[in-house]
Amino acid sequence: MKKNSVIIIGLVLLLLSCGNKVASDADVIKTIDSYRSKVDNDQSLTKKTTEGALTDEEGYEDIGRFEYSVFFNQNPRALYKITNKEITDQTISESYYFQDHNLVFIEKTKSGSTPQKMYTKGDKNVLSSSQINDDDIEVLLKKARRFKNAFYRSE
Repeated sequence: MKKNSVIIIGLVLLLLSCGNKVASDADVIKTIDSYRSKVDNDQSLTKKTTEGALTDEEGYEDIGRFEYSVFFNQNPRALYKITNKEITDQTISESYYFQDHNLVFIEKTKSGSTPQKMYTKGDKNVLSSSQINDDDIEVLLKKARRFKNAFYRSE
């Protein structure tokens, strides 16, 4: 009986030690930060910028302007980063980072306030966030999906 218990424990330990290693959120965040830095410094990416007026809900009155930039590779077509800046009575800047077609990070900054940051695994799974509430998280994730879909539809 003792011998069987030792064998079973040994087999369990062997199986557990050979299993997949799961990266901690801290490791994933560190990897994403490194990736963002690489994207920000990559001069080979194509940048396409669109600028225009922001209007009120009825579309009659200009209330500010926007600047929207997409950073991507032409061949193979791959999206790396989208920046969106809205300038009204305050400036709101958003940066969306993508890796292998998946959203990995969002940063939103309003003039005069602390940046809101969100690390993600795709556009539905938030790994970590700071200075951001659940409603803003949902809005930013929807915008990320919309921006990404618009990029790939424009092929």
